[in-house]
Amino acid sequence: MQKTYRAEFSDKTKQYPITRRELQVRYPRVSVPKNLDNFQHSECTLVCVADFGPPSYDPDTHKVERWKIVSYSDPSYPEVSERWDYKVKPLAGPERAQREALINAQEAQIIDHELELELKAVKAGYQDVEIETWDQQMLEAKAYLADSNATVPMLDAMAAESGDSKTVLANSIMTKANAFAAAAGAVLGRKRKKRKNKGL
Repeated sequence: MQKTYRAEFSDKTKQYPITRRELQVRYPRVSVPKNLDNFQHSECTLVCVADFGPPSYDPDTHKVERWKIVSYSDPSYPEVSERWDYKVKPLAGPERAQREALINAQEAQIIDHELELELKAVKAGYQDVEIETWDQQMLEAKAYLADSNATVPMLDAMAAESGDSKTVLANSIMTKANAFAAAAGAVLGRKRKKRKNKGL
């Protein structure tokens, strides 16, 4: 693991007016805080700390705890006197349940977003007015194809304006509506399968 040495402020009280440049000269191998100039004239103590970072871990199943070890020494870095150390622990109890709930919510959101995009692509082949009136169109188309004397005010108006026969229009409506229903149903089925595979 790559070693990292840096300077940081402690909460001890001591007059320490020093510039960032002066620290870089004094400790050329230690990283210095970028916001140091904000503390030039404050009372504080600046210490050099070794921070090697946590080992690799899965945040979905584990957490990392950090604590400071004092009286740390490294012959190559005599100016470093303290060190941050890390310990990885498995999530348990409420923490694990909370993390699992968050993961499930995020996965459900991703699946729902994918569904919206797929449905948008399906709807792109149809006009909004068609989709909005399909329930009524299909109701009248089914009624007319079953009985040519059925009352079908929307189909009558469509035939009058388009010049097509009600039989042609009724069959066209059924074909388009069934095609849309099949495409939308496939999308909804994929969503259900994804949720089931994720245990949602």
